[in-house]
Amino acid sequence: MILCKPERNAQKAVTMLIVYSLVSISLSIFSSSFPNLQPVFAVLFFSATAILIMLLYRYVFSQYIYQLTITELVVIRSVGRRSTTVGSLSLEDSKLLISKEMFFKNGHDKDFFNLRETLDCCQNLASSCYYYICGEDGKECLLKFEPNEVFVRAMNENISNLKHGDK
Repeated sequence: MILCKPERNAQKAVTMLIVYSLVSISLSIFSSSFPNLQPVFAVLFFSATAILIMLLYRYVFSQYIYQLTITELVVIRSVGRRSTTVGSLSLEDSKLLISKEMFFKNGHDKDFFNLRETLDCCQNLASSCYYYICGEDGKECLLKFEPNEVFVRAMNENISNLKHGDK
């Protein structure tokens, strides 16, 4: 079993948090200046605050762990002391494991635009990541995640071993 825990780089998330905090504060200030538009400012304020909380939970408090066995990839999300299994994907039904740059460069985004399920399990906001597509025809699933190079090599090796029957 191989574990991979992506490095946390919260710089972009913290920048977004600061921007949304400033937006929320400025909306509060402007709402007192324009009493006729106060309901509009209240909706915008609560929307900005909800986005702020979502960004905090998703990119600052959450941490992902990728676990590779011989036959499957398990993704675990950890928030504080609580860990939840996000998904368990079989390597036997593997269709594609490719970097984000190559995915769009080779036009795979057009081939797999209508997938049944998409899981974004990236630790960092706007990071370089890999796309893993698995499943049977019509039931494909895309996993967007941030493994390191050692994990990707081991995963490719396990996939090729399963495809050639070397269990």
